[in-house]
Formats: sequence, C-alpha cells, structure tokens
Amino acid sequence: AYMFALPYEDYEKYHVRKYGFHGTSHRFVSAALAEAMGKDIKDLKIVSCHLGNGSSITAVEGGKCIDTSMGFTPLDGILMGTRCGAVDPSAVTFVADKHHFTPDEMSQYMNKKSGFLGVSGISSDNRDITAAAEKGDKRAILASEMLAYEIQRYIGAYTAAMNGVDAVLFTGGIGENSWEVRERVCTDMEYFGIKIDKELNKATRGKLMKTTISGDEDALLTAYWTVKGKKNQLLLVNKSPYSDFDIKLDIPGFKGKASVQTLDKTSEKLKEGWANDPSKKAKTVDISKGIKVGKRTLTLITLN
Repeated sequence: AYMFALPYEDYEKYHVRKYGFHGTSHRFVSAALAEAMGKDIKDLKIVSCHLGNGSSITAVEGGKCIDTSMGFTPLDGILMGTRCGAVDPSAVTFVADKHHFTPDEMSQYMNKKSGFLGVSGISSDNRDITAAAEKGDKRAILASEMLAYEIQRYIGAYTAAMNGVDAVLFTGGIGENSWEVRERVCTDMEYFGIKIDKELNKATRGKLMKTTISGDEDALLTAYWTVKGKKNQLLLVNKSPYSDFDIKLDIPGFKGKASVQTLDKTSEKLKEGWANDPSKKAKTVDISKGIKVGKRTLTLITLN
C-alpha cells in the first residue's frame, strides 16, 4: 500500500513512497473507540477520518494502519482547506505550463490556493463553506459534495482492503464538530451497514458518541415472528457481511427475560431444523436492554 508505481530505483535511492500523516491522532482515537466498544482493538477493522484544515483517512486493522490517504507529503488524499488532494499528475504539468509556473510555484498553488479555498472561492474554513452552501452558493455546495464523495470513496476502498469494517470514526475540527459533513458522508452507506441517526448526530459535538444505527432493517436485518409455527419465537437474520447489530426490542405485552440463541451463518440456506439445534447454547437476557446480532448470523429469541 505504501509503494508508488515509479521506477523502483526512486524508492531505493530517494525513499519515494507513501508515508502518511496524523498517525498519533489515528492511533489514539482508534484505541479510544475500541475501549468504548468494549472490544480488543486487535479484533476491529476501523476507518478513521481525521478531518480538519488538513485531513486524512486511515484504514486501521487490528490496531495497525494498513493504508492511509496522505502520501509522500500531506498534499495527497482528499481535498482540504487549501490543499487540492489527489490530482492526475498530467493535470499538474498541464496547469503549470499554462500558468508558466516553476515547480515551487506549482507546489504553492496546490498547497496554498486549492482545496476548499480554490473550489469555493470563499474560504479555506469549512464553517464558511457550510454557511455559504446553506445560502445556495453553487461553488460552496460543490466543495461540500466533493468532500463527502471523496471520504465515502475511501471508506469503500478501505472496507474492501480490510475485507469488512466494524466502525467508521470521525475526529479533528471538522470531524468532531460538523454534523453536516458526518451526515453527508454517512448517507447512502447502508450497503456497509451504516445508517445515520440524524437527530443524535446533530446533537453530538466534540465527544465520543455512536451516531449511527447499524444496518438497514429492510435490506440487512430481517425479523421472522414465526419459527415452525411457534408464535413465541423471533428469528433475526443479519445479512450484513460487515456489521454486528446492537438492538433493543420492545415487544408489546411482553415483560421479563427471553432466551437468546445464536445459530448458524446465513451464508448457507436457512433450514427450519436450526431453530432446535441443541448444540447451540442459549442465554437468558433482558432483551429490552439490548442484544448483539453478529454479522451474517441468525439469532433466535424465545419469549419465556
């Protein structure tokens, strides 16, 4: 992931490779997230989004960075306050030729005059961009949409690289404080088991908080109220290959504890006999306080 497809001698002689930045931030917030989730970070796949005037997206698998959006310098990756992010190198030489820039002048152009500032023509501050977008400024809207799209693209790419994702986290000045950016990024991401709680997201600022509802209930989490004709049983089918679901059940007329049993993987054909598999141990829990439905699993709930 850290290599560029330049002649290998450039790596050997000049150490040209991807280095990445914001490592201390990504390491800290990933560890804090794992602690908040009550899980060992070695068991988690996380996409960490450090968003500010400088921004980077990092894939953290088992507590280690396996890829990151910034490269040889902090210029690579998504668009930022005044940095352009990833651009076709031929576009760089084309623009430099048109403006008659020296290499240093072109570097200044991409680092200091691009990004939010260059696209919007308004400001390098996301707060100003958001305010202008709300008033209908087309270039501010464009900058906002570009940011969300590029972050979504990295989330998708890193989910593929890690073969799944357990959590997407946001940190940095924009990540912690801009509910608008978080909402745009987490919209239309149900395929990954991400569904934003818009009201909670708007109320969250500068603190560690879960602001998504795991899964699209119609596409990923399906409840079958009758198992082999037994009306006191509920079968939950989690079709998501990426996300566990933490859900609370409020069943009218039912008070007390229920028997919860994790069955076989949904990758195989559902068989009625699984509902009575004695090899799967059941636990008695208070379902109103929440239960965990694992990725690609069946969970049988029997009301006692």
